Amino acid sequence: MKKMIAAALFLAMALIMVPDARAHHDEFYAPRNILNVSFNVFRPSSLGYKHRVGERLYVTGALEYKASDDDLAVQGGAAYFFPVKILFFRPYGGGGLEYSRNLEAVYPYVTAGMSFGIFFTEFNHPLYREASSRFRFGLGIKF
Repeated sequence: MKKMIAAALFLAMALIMVPDARAHHDEFYAPRNILNVSFNVFRPSSLGYKHRVGERLYVTGALEYKASDDDLAVQGGAAYFFPVKILFFRPYGGGGLEYSRNLEAVYPYVTAGMSFGIFFTEFNHPLYREASSRFRFGLGIKF
């Protein structure tokens, strides 16, 4: 499974880096900061922050509370906003490290998401054996 994820990410990055592979190039206005807030509607509740350090590259941080496990996870990593726009969606992907209070362990994770208007959606998958993927949906405040 990890090899398939790595191969898919490599292929996506290769297609994006080649300028002629895209159907059209839409000018991307990258906000300096993005504050993400999701509530416990879909599980889990989280608060995240993205700070732009490059043209499309962001340093990310998030706090995620899982009420079912009474667990707090702290995430830190990077995200890359792809230079394409699908209808009104802006896709991004990334990864980093996550610390779980209950497991008392640090492990890597990968994430894929889309930003649209004032909303965002993210799919987050920790890379350890007993992991379950998580889905976030909420407000993405750009400033």
